[in-house]
Amino acid sequence: MLFGILVGLSVMLYLTGQAMKGRGDLPGAFVIMGWMQGMFLAGQVIQSFLILVSPSIASVIGFGITLVIIWVLLNFIDELQGFGSLGRAAFLLFMAFVGMSLGLSFLATLSGV
Repeated sequence: MLFGILVGLSVMLYLTGQAMKGRGDLPGAFVIMGWMQGMFLAGQVIQSFLILVSPSIASVIGFGITLVIIWVLLNFIDELQGFGSLGRAAFLLFMAFVGMSLGLSFLATLSGV
């Protein structure tokens, strides 16, 4: 399921970027999502060790890691599409999530859920 979501989001990043006149390509979008998952894995390993020391500190660190990963993802999207603006990259990410939501809603409707 996670694999399908990552592939769908990568395709949406590519298609939305093309609609916004970006210069990114689909393999680059797949690489971005792979790096994001790798950073999440590293953050979860750090958080797993911290939870043994203090669960409250681990949750704060986990929130901080998530914010850093989102910031890095925005910079990766900006670099991939060549926008030169984190605002456009944030809008692209938002629109990609909207596109994913609409697409999944459509598939759920077709499947009768």
